Amino acid sequence: MKKVIILSYFFTPCNLTASQRALGWAKYLKEFGYYPIVITRNWDIPIEKPSDTGKSSGKSIVHEKHDNYEVFYLPYKSSLRDRLYVNSSNSTVLSLIRKTLTFWEMFLNNFTTKVLPYYNFYKFSKKYLSENKDINHLIITASPFPLFRMGYLLNKKYGIKWLADYRDDWATNEVRIYSKLEKFLNVFERNSERKWVGSASAISSISNHYTNKISSFTSQKGKTLLNGFFEEDFSNIENVTFDNFTIIYNGTLYDSQPVEIFLSAFKLFINQHSSNKKNIKFIFAGTAYDKNQVRRITDFSSSFIDNIEITERKPRREILELQKTAQALIMISHTNCKGIPSSKIYEYLAMGKPILSYPSDGDIIDETLGGYNLGYVCKNDEEILNQLNKLYFTFMSKSLDVISDKEYVNQFSRKNQSKLTAELLDTF
Repeated sequence: MKKVIILSYFFTPCNLTASQRALGWAKYLKEFGYYPIVITRNWDIPIEKPSDTGKSSGKSIVHEKHDNYEVFYLPYKSSLRDRLYVNSSNSTVLSLIRKTLTFWEMFLNNFTTKVLPYYNFYKFSKKYLSENKDINHLIITASPFPLFRMGYLLNKKYGIKWLADYRDDWATNEVRIYSKLEKFLNVFERNSERKWVGSASAISSISNHYTNKISSFTSQKGKTLLNGFFEEDFSNIENVTFDNFTIIYNGTLYDSQPVEIFLSAFKLFINQHSSNKKNIKFIFAGTAYDKNQVRRITDFSSSFIDNIEITERKPRREILELQKTAQALIMISHTNCKGIPSSKIYEYLAMGKPILSYPSDGDIIDETLGGYNLGYVCKNDEEILNQLNKLYFTFMSKSLDVISDKEYVNQFSRKNQSKLTAELLDTF
């Protein structure tokens, strides 16, 4: 059995989606010949809003052993920037200081890891590798991207073969809107990315578009490793009796996602079925995590706000139970962007529900839903309305003939993606 270190800033019990990727490898890589040793930060704090990630957590190293892996939780001590992030929401002066510190951290981390509040990742990894010379494989999943510098330094010191895994792209990011200062920083980031990732044995990312783009930029071979879903989370999913017609969007919303088009179609749908409107709901589950997006939704939906529900982040099991009650699960693609599947699409597939997507991304979402018998990619608000009406007819007629293609869905499990990861590690 070969050993592999997984360096991931996010890991369970952190309830952010980013933690699921490393958890999938931790749970399943042993079945394919690799024993995972996870190095992460302490997460003994609930994450209810973005600033919570900047709070100090843990006072000593915690080592846990599980059936298929072990994990080291390193204490996290907030930097001054972190503390200002937590406390500066209503202070213009403190906010300005925080932004200044953020700029200097982003600039300096191109040259040293010591400015990072998670610098102990590198110190611990270096010590662990010096004491465990039988470890030849390392996976680093980012962001944060300065973790890749640690891979570069560990490779330089120990010759360890490592995989640079991207949950998002970095210097080649197409979604990010750059300020003048960020354009200045991007010059350094591009040089850093090429240098650091140039020491890796391969790169991986979440879609072919990302993988090909990053591979071309870094001159590294690449492999697409999808996010997937945990099969055991959906083993007891059964049809339930519905009292309300409910559609659900799960998770964070971004400015690049045109939620207004979906809401426009939903408003028309409500008006067409006004006699039963009190039993029609559009739930944004966990979207209250970002208050700016809450305002965006509520401002647009003021005339039908009684049919909108926006919840805080919920425990994973509660979210899955909530999605069981939906007649459709909603995907809102990013405008004019390719290669951004979002982890939720795979859990939507595993749920076995109809999935409505808008707009067309001309890429991985269209491709994924194109092979799914209950996937519908809509071109405009009229098509969204038509699909809602078809689903409503099924709901009113209490039809149970909506059965998903499980054989197609199973290929997207985290276990299958871990098998592909192990095959990639075998080539190092």
